[in-house]
Amino acid sequence: MQTTRIVTVTGQRPSAARISSKQINRGPSSTVVRAAATDDYLVKYPAWESIQPELTTKYNIKAVTVEEANELLAGSSHVLIDVRPSGQYEEGHPKGAISVPAFRVIEGGKNGVQSFMRFAVMSLNGVTPTESDPDFPAALDAAAAANPNKTFLFICKEGGTLTPSTTFPAGKVSRSLKAIWRACHNGSKLDSSKMVHVEGGIRAWAQAGLEMEEA
Repeated sequence: MQTTRIVTVTGQRPSAARISSKQINRGPSSTVVRAAATDDYLVKYPAWESIQPELTTKYNIKAVTVEEANELLAGSSHVLIDVRPSGQYEEGHPKGAISVPAFRVIEGGKNGVQSFMRFAVMSLNGVTPTESDPDFPAALDAAAAANPNKTFLFICKEGGTLTPSTTFPAGKVSRSLKAIWRACHNGSKLDSSKMVHVEGGIRAWAQAGLEMEEA
């Protein structure tokens, strides 16, 4: 049986993170990067209209299609990271993708008043309630340390786009784009030149017939 590599990060801040890892038997080979709980605040993202120009102009983030991402992954210089909540990753993800959750599912009332209010509103609207994962910066730095000198391809369910259109004059927001902005804005050890966005996300990946796997 193949193994899943679990990388755990502990510490109060990413700069004080301590990394440990273990191998467990768990079906097809995959990697999950997780960070232990911290006392970090929940991230409040600015308006997308403020994030998009920073990504394109300040950080010069590039985008690729799912087909281009798949070709890049055939080499050894790129890593695909799935920023969805870990449970969604485990249900199915692009083959070889690493789980580095930028978001987590809210469990009603468990993470304070703000989390509970968000849980209630999103649940009433039939949406899976999620919030920013405070451990994302440390988990991303752990993944970068485990994959030195590699370029990271960020993917989520829908993908979004940085390119303006008639329907979306500032491009279309997505979790993967928010994750990239957060990594850049928080001063991740992974340089912005090593971050690339995958347009269309996992939905487009599956529609293109590219290989998927379960954790």
